[in-house]
Amino acid sequence: KKEIDRKLDEIIDFSGVERYIDTPVKRYSSGMYVRLAFAVAAHLESEILIVDEVLAVGDAEFQKKCLGKMEEIGRRDGRTILFVSHNMSAILELCKRGLLIENGRVVNDDEVGRCVAAYFERDKILHKSSGGRTKKNEFLNLGNITINGDYTYQIEHSSPFEVSVDISGNGIREATVFFIIE
Repeated sequence: KKEIDRKLDEIIDFSGVERYIDTPVKRYSSGMYVRLAFAVAAHLESEILIVDEVLAVGDAEFQKKCLGKMEEIGRRDGRTILFVSHNMSAILELCKRGLLIENGRVVNDDEVGRCVAAYFERDKILHKSSGGRTKKNEFLNLGNITINGDYTYQIEHSSPFEVSVDISGNGIREATVFFIIE
């Protein structure tokens, strides 16, 4: 409580709920509640921060703010962050190591790029129908993605890189493929 009291202004400012701070928390929307909860947790000086799908709520600006705060906590403060998410780009941006958990069991423990690749591969296998085509999209099947011949999706700033993607199509005459690199 003392630590929260000492950092209350920072917490309120980060959460973005300053206009509603005198409103009882039980009247907050789920997004406002998560914003405030994340702000409190991120500003406390615990050794380990556990964040479970915090980026599933809130607008893009708040999500970016959360990623920045977690990066600051991990890199600058040297604290451990256990980040649970289905947002693969956020995982690739924030993490060095990944754990892929399926039905409560660790099925992959590896460098984060390889772990994300395993996630996509398992997802592809799990969504196959008996006919062998993907249920999500019967026209296009996205296969392996590698950067510089590896499943590591992180590259050095301003370094040249080569992206290789295995794509197969069914009944497609023309296609345009593009990448968004953040």
